[in-house]
Amino acid sequence: MTVSNKARELTPQELRWRCELKSIPYETSQAVEPDDVIIGQERAVEAIKLGLEVGRQGYNIFISGMAGTGRTTTVKHLLETMVQDKGLPPDIVYLHNFKDPEEPKAVILPAGDGCRFKTAMERLVNDLVRDVTSLFESDKYQEHRKSIVRNFQAKQKEILQAFEKEIAAENFALVQVQVGPFVKPDLHPVIDGRPISFDELEVLVREGKIPEDDLHKFEEKYQELEARLHEVFKATREVVLRLEETLHQLERKRTEPVVKNLIGVVRADFTSPGLQKHLDEVADDVVKNLPLFTREKGSNNRSEDQQGKREPDAYLAYRVNVIVDNCTTKKRPIVIETNPTFRNLFGMIERESDGSRSFRTDFTKIKAGSLLKASGGFLVINALDALIEPGVWPALKRTLRNNKVEILSYDPFHMLSATALKPQAVEISVKVIMIGDHYLYDLLYFADEDFKKTFKVLAQFDTSMKLEGAATVEYAKFISKICARDKLRPFDRSGMAGVIEYGVRLAGRRNKVTTRFNLISDLLREADFWAARETAEAVTYEHVNKAIENWKKRMNLPEEKINEAIEEGTIMIDTTGSVVGQINGLSVYDLGQYQFGKPTRITAT
Repeated sequence: MTVSNKARELTPQELRWRCELKSIPYETSQAVEPDDVIIGQERAVEAIKLGLEVGRQGYNIFISGMAGTGRTTTVKHLLETMVQDKGLPPDIVYLHNFKDPEEPKAVILPAGDGCRFKTAMERLVNDLVRDVTSLFESDKYQEHRKSIVRNFQAKQKEILQAFEKEIAAENFALVQVQVGPFVKPDLHPVIDGRPISFDELEVLVREGKIPEDDLHKFEEKYQELEARLHEVFKATREVVLRLEETLHQLERKRTEPVVKNLIGVVRADFTSPGLQKHLDEVADDVVKNLPLFTREKGSNNRSEDQQGKREPDAYLAYRVNVIVDNCTTKKRPIVIETNPTFRNLFGMIERESDGSRSFRTDFTKIKAGSLLKASGGFLVINALDALIEPGVWPALKRTLRNNKVEILSYDPFHMLSATALKPQAVEISVKVIMIGDHYLYDLLYFADEDFKKTFKVLAQFDTSMKLEGAATVEYAKFISKICARDKLRPFDRSGMAGVIEYGVRLAGRRNKVTTRFNLISDLLREADFWAARETAEAVTYEHVNKAIENWKKRMNLPEEKINEAIEEGTIMIDTTGSVVGQINGLSVYDLGQYQFGKPTRITAT
């Protein structure tokens, strides 16, 4: 295929593009209405909109491009202006698990119900303390209880009297013997109407006051009656156990209607099946632990003993931990996590000191991370920050694959951070938006098979746009927005033209203009600085040019050193004549923010 050579020599004027002042329809930037429109990123905006609107699994978004091209600004703008048509995000609470206390229950509730349920449960505890205490202190209940106690005491007394009558016929008596700090019942022989111990009886035998045969008879009879004594006290113990069970049944019978009525009030306000089941378990537990709800128990809640040791909450099982509260939320949440550590993203389980050298935790110490706070909405994170944090990337992929967040006490640099709690995983629906560069996207795409399944939408931000149509007007609107936001002096027509010329130079082509607006913003601020030096009312072309020249001066020390070396002859560059095997070439030096070209000698060997 023949390619026609249309190359021609350019004039010096053609090497630099100039912005015609008549192309800018504004006298100053004050006359321009600021606009938040995204400039020059139509391709990326369409890709982001697709990712935000497709509600299928895996359609998370990776935004790639150079820093300063408006990636974060664009995402914020699109998220804040998109239609909020999917309802409010839910509340998320953790509750005590009565069957397995080490695995707290996660319950998802409609927005606002979390705090309402927490308040209702606190009120329920206070009402139970009040009503149960009043019931137990009532005259009718006390009289009934005393009557039951008297009946069982009479049965116990009847058993003991029958046994005492039985052993009296064998010349024995029932006595209480001190054994160390305890007192135990025992049998002693009766001599002359007085019970004496076997030690005393042996003394009387040695003194000849009692025949030795009588001692042997007492010992034999003692063996028989001791077994009978155990049977009797087993029977009395059974009477005590029946008494305790009867009293407990009385408590249940009297308090069950009270408990049912108070919990019914709470139950009527909440329709969540998870809460209904939890309230059933609460009712059963309250009836099993009625002594907790006496006024004496309630007054010691969260107290400290004389050593300063903090006592645990007596009513901990009935508390509610609202880890995500959306009662004031008006639209789907937008969370921008600037520090995506494991704890900040996935939550944590705190521990507290009990006043001594030990620590403890419970379900009320569970804290939500950004993923749970963004449930029902969007989470924006920096890709590189997430990748360099220990454990974050594998856990994030697992979470997005399963749509569940597991809150763990994870800290790879702390060996004592483990806890026995394993909270139930929480189901979430969240759209994750990661911001990175092209190299990082390619690295993840080819090195991680899960990445391409999890982040199916790529939004690429360009570093330049076509210099045509309304490009100059859009630049003028951007200049007006930055001037208003940062309280800068207005730019006149020549100043705005100078800024646009600088944008074209950054793009490197006369028909393109840069979209790296962070660099344009820096130029606006520095030009305003030089205008302030001259107490000018508006920023002109000269101020813009001075800002560019001063920026070059801060950056071009290597260029000046090379110039000095050429002028001094350290670097030999011939500009006249010809030499066999030698030519002059042009080297381009790239210092990151600054690039320049310098001649160099190329020698063939």
